[in-house]
Amino acid sequence: MATQLQNWQLCLEWLKAVTNNENLRNHDLRTVKDELGLYNILKDGVILARMIFIQGNRPVSNAEIMHNTENVFILQEENIKLFLEDVRTRFSIREIFGSHESRVFEDFNDFHIVLEGLSKLSKRLASISKVLGFDIVKQQQTLKVSSYRSNYQTIFRRKKEERYDHEKSIPMNLHESVKELRTFHLSHCKNVLHVIESFSSILCARYPHNVLARHLLPSLRIRELVELHDQLQEEFNILEIDYEALEDIFSIYSDKFLIYCYVCSNQDYVLTTFKSKMQDDPNFKLEVNHAFTLVIEKDKSSKVKLNLEDLLQMLQQVVMRFELKLNDISKTAEKAGYIRIQRSSANASAMIKNVLQQINAYVSDSSHIEMLCKLHDKLGLPQE
Repeated sequence: MATQLQNWQLCLEWLKAVTNNENLRNHDLRTVKDELGLYNILKDGVILARMIFIQGNRPVSNAEIMHNTENVFILQEENIKLFLEDVRTRFSIREIFGSHESRVFEDFNDFHIVLEGLSKLSKRLASISKVLGFDIVKQQQTLKVSSYRSNYQTIFRRKKEERYDHEKSIPMNLHESVKELRTFHLSHCKNVLHVIESFSSILCARYPHNVLARHLLPSLRIRELVELHDQLQEEFNILEIDYEALEDIFSIYSDKFLIYCYVCSNQDYVLTTFKSKMQDDPNFKLEVNHAFTLVIEKDKSSKVKLNLEDLLQMLQQVVMRFELKLNDISKTAEKAGYIRIQRSSANASAMIKNVLQQINAYVSDSSHIEMLCKLHDKLGLPQE
């Protein structure tokens, strides 16, 4: 009896048909082996925008489709916006991805929304492309693997049963390298992010009009950072029994680290304003010190030895530290002859390096825009 295809497989076969299996600038659908692979190859929007172009009857040119850029936000959002606009105007599907719109690819957990939307489009395109559309099989969605963590318990049980020869075969210095990564991240969560979050809550409750509580800390996305790193810390549990999982984990989280674009672009202003207010405003200083003291007293187990300014400066360092520690794991694994672990950690490190490049580009762009705005105001030019 033939095996029933899963939703992502139905979508993949349809995409191959309507794009004529075209290999477009490293976007070869024939290389896709699983659902995560399909998500990764679609998320920059190149294939979706190209698919509409191939169907013709619309003045979308190859020049409009962005294939490369220094800023991943531009690459993804502009191509998806191009695709969404065409779907709205030509096929009258107003919200093919619901309220997510161009941000639908930000989280793999939302990929089922993409599949459902493309299923609708496939039926509208059928008369033009001469390729039958595909239906989403609702029963399969409960079986969908939405992240590496979804398989964690199954993998963990299997690895425990096999014992993986993990403790016996792998040299101690490699164990220590992975342990350093996990220990560093746990410390960052507990002694930096959670402390700042607790401080922010107390400051808002006690002194709601304080400028740090009302304007500065919210611009650093503290709540979102806490959620992100708490989830990542849970993912790291798989490293107890499988060091090769590093690439899988960071392939899911590398795009989520782009939240640091906003954090790092605002951090200099926040720190500069904070230091100035601490020096020049006695009431501000009193409120901040009182709230920070309450945080330390509240959590007796906290190992915080730094002041608030030091903690705020540490926010942007975490991604860079990830790259360094992954590089260390890769070198240690290579020396020990563990090629698969070396390759996994090296690929994870490369992902983080790319994230850092995107962050630096975003911060640089933000700085240039701010400088131009100031120059615009100084020259007294009219608002456009």
